[in-house]
Amino acid sequence: MTDFFRRFFPSKNQKATKSRHLREKRVEAKSNFLLQSRRLTFSIGITTLLALILISFWGQAPTGPRVSVDQVARTRVVAEYPFSYESTILTERKKEQERKMVPPVYQVDYSPFSQFELFINRLNSKILDFSRENRELLEEEQNQKLEQELAEFIQSSGLDLDIESLLTLYRETDERVRYRLLQQGLTVLWNIYRQGIFNPVNQRSGLSDQYRLIKIVDDKGETHEVNFKRPNEALLDLRVGLSRLEKSEIIYQSLFQIMKVGLEVNLFYDEAKHNAEIEAAVAAVEDETVLVKAGDTIIELGSIVTPRDIEKLRAYQNLQREQIRSSTVLDPFILERVFYSFIIVGITLIFIHLLFNSFQKSNASLSVGALVLTVNMLFIRLMLELGEGTLFAEAGNVGTLLTYVPPFVMAPIAITILLGLAPAILSSVIIATLYAMMMGNDVQMFLIVMFTCIISIVLSHDVRLRSKIVRASFLAGLTLITILVIQGFIEGQNITVILQQAALVVVMSLIYGMLVVGVIPILESSFKIYSDITLLELTDFNHPLLRKMQIEAPGTYHHSLMVANLSENAAIEIGANPLICRTCALFHDIGKMSKPEYFTENQRAGAPSPHDTMRPSMSALVIKNHVSEGVELARRYSLPQIVVDVIRQHHGTSLIRFFYFQAITEAKKDLKKKGSSDTHVEIDQSNFRYDGPSPKFKESAIIFIADSVEAASRSLKKVTQQNVEDLIDGIIANAQGDHQFDLAPLSYQELAIIRASFIKSILNMLHSRIEYPKGEEETKAEESAGAKTVSK
Repeated sequence: MTDFFRRFFPSKNQKATKSRHLREKRVEAKSNFLLQSRRLTFSIGITTLLALILISFWGQAPTGPRVSVDQVARTRVVAEYPFSYESTILTERKKEQERKMVPPVYQVDYSPFSQFELFINRLNSKILDFSRENRELLEEEQNQKLEQELAEFIQSSGLDLDIESLLTLYRETDERVRYRLLQQGLTVLWNIYRQGIFNPVNQRSGLSDQYRLIKIVDDKGETHEVNFKRPNEALLDLRVGLSRLEKSEIIYQSLFQIMKVGLEVNLFYDEAKHNAEIEAAVAAVEDETVLVKAGDTIIELGSIVTPRDIEKLRAYQNLQREQIRSSTVLDPFILERVFYSFIIVGITLIFIHLLFNSFQKSNASLSVGALVLTVNMLFIRLMLELGEGTLFAEAGNVGTLLTYVPPFVMAPIAITILLGLAPAILSSVIIATLYAMMMGNDVQMFLIVMFTCIISIVLSHDVRLRSKIVRASFLAGLTLITILVIQGFIEGQNITVILQQAALVVVMSLIYGMLVVGVIPILESSFKIYSDITLLELTDFNHPLLRKMQIEAPGTYHHSLMVANLSENAAIEIGANPLICRTCALFHDIGKMSKPEYFTENQRAGAPSPHDTMRPSMSALVIKNHVSEGVELARRYSLPQIVVDVIRQHHGTSLIRFFYFQAITEAKKDLKKKGSSDTHVEIDQSNFRYDGPSPKFKESAIIFIADSVEAASRSLKKVTQQNVEDLIDGIIANAQGDHQFDLAPLSYQELAIIRASFIKSILNMLHSRIEYPKGEEETKAEESAGAKTVSK
């Protein structure tokens, strides 16, 4: 009657528990649909295929040979159709010629001549006045007085004029001849000034020595082109000009010494105006267009590749790319790539179907692999576009260098850590094949990329620290460098190009490694998957849940440690993931923290049990509730889904035998009290069974057995080989008879290995200790205590 009322009129706790179970089942059903839906799997496959085709081949021209400047061309490239392009190299060369042809611009200053002319006229007037005023003086006295006055006049002018030359000119000429000679000398000097006098030593022009014809800007702001004179050339012109005025050597020398004082630099470089002239000349230069006919050779076999060859090849490839982008889907090049892409995807699906049943059933794993692979190919395409784009059109070898630095290893490393070795190898084959197709079906490139990816997979397998990811990427980069160096020496590449490739690969490998480190946590949280790195971080005993368990449920904590050790050792023996076993075992009983006193391992010896005052069905409800409590707690602390799965599966749908048989005993007693002679009692087992599900993967099954073995081993009164074997055999047999392993991919051979591992571990954990000999005083004390007890 009580069971009837409990079934049809449940309590509030039972209602809450039932509601939570229903909610969990709905979430599980939805999760199973998303994880195992065939439609979703098909959609992921088609989307990935289209994305890979679009990223890898849309708008890509057939890739020509990999060439670099100053390298010997190992193939001949011929234009299949005529085209034209604007040559940046030829245009820049033409502009450079125009720059050199623009003469420098100078500001002309005539003030030195004007000042010297004024000085000569005043000097001549001074001499005329002196002659008229001192005619009555003797010649000797006249010369002395003139010398004295001229010295004072010259000193006041600040010029370094030779007085003796003035006196000679005064003695050898009369007033009219002297005036004529001085004016004609100024005319000669003016003609030199008009052409300009420039001293390159005193000015920062850098252009004056390259030109005889320059532009000058006069005092009116007008620009003229003139042939300038250097100071030594101006002196020579002055000599020649003055020699034509006077045949007398004495007079000529005197006149030259006087006039040369007036020679000063009067041209000054105008950098601003010169640059403006250059810019105007360069702006007027039209782009140089190169015409290439069909059949013309773009790169000749055996020739040294020049920058012009690279530019012509780039223009040809860009034209091919534009034609492909503007063409229809039925373009032969696109159709060929699409056909081969379908073959690659078909091989991949067959490979997954034959060898990875668990992988193909998990849409989360499939989605992660597809997403990482697609993003990796996107980065590869962007890197190639960067090398072939206008940004590096004039950068010589940069485009060629970028051929070897795309992120080949990002997807293999990430997939190795998240999904395992086999999916990573499969992704490497896809990346290497697609990249080789992008590079013109280059088998050599396929081998290089494939080998580099395999090395990165080997180095990142079983990685437990995030820093090791960067190390794996770096070492994979060193492997690629080794291949490129050997290849470079075989092909006779320039040593500078080889070193540039090596440096670029090293830098980019480190960057790719750091990107993978940053991406993995995002993928883990987005797709609810895990890596060994995350699992290892969860085994830290300072984790909040583990710290809380140590304080609130120390017995459960110790039990979890023992289960972790048992399951980890067994996982190693059968080739399962020991880190999954250890991590999940540490958290499998966290639900017991909600009511730790209801579980034996947390109860003190001799203390009353809360179950003593409870009905068996209620005790069973409390016991099995620790699973749902654990699931809720795990989700609250954002534990990986694998941990949640183990919490739900570590008891499967097994029977809570102790309380089930206690319920049967109590039911029989009730019947006996009522005087009934019927001893047959039927109890609904659903009230005494865990909600499950039963273990679905090897690690969960191992923890299922380890949990029961560790708990039951504590009830052994005597630990012997036979007792432990009988205990473990009984637990495994009961679980098999209860169909708890029906969903777990365990073979009989693996069960036998697990059994042997547990026997060894339990015997080591529960071994007896020798009794250490006691001292003489301790022995006498015990004997005395024993005698007193007997006398009493």
